[in-house]
Amino acid sequence: MSEFLIAISVGSLVAFILFYNIKEITQKIEKEEDKSHFYSSFSLKIEERLREIREKVQKGILKLKNENLKKEFEDKISDTIRETLLFETIEAKKLNNEKAEERLFKILSSAEEIIKNYLKDGDEIADNLREKLYEDYERIKNDIE
Repeated sequence: MSEFLIAISVGSLVAFILFYNIKEITQKIEKEEDKSHFYSSFSLKIEERLREIREKVQKGILKLKNENLKKEFEDKISDTIRETLLFETIEAKKLNNEKAEERLFKILSSAEEIIKNYLKDGDEIADNLREKLYEDYERIKNDIE
């Protein structure tokens, strides 16, 4: 009889440990899914903001430092938009948090450099972009939490 109680106790303990570990693993997976959704949503906002800048240049609302470089600017900003799209659709789901943040930082740095190098008042426009993206970042972060 005592062997039976010991077996039941050990079995219960093992079941509890398995349940706890499965619950912990499930929570980690859910957090990772939330993070990939967060990075994907944020990269979508980056893409939208860069498209707005490109359209303002095309409409003449924002001016280039050198109008002869309009095609070059559009090519570079379009490449950055494509990189953002690639990140949003594929990389955000595959990369760990550190790599995803590193990739987004690289994309943002590239966009900022293009804006500063090609646009009149590029520093001001880049600062404005940074402020808008920070607001987007906070909004998305609050929505997920």
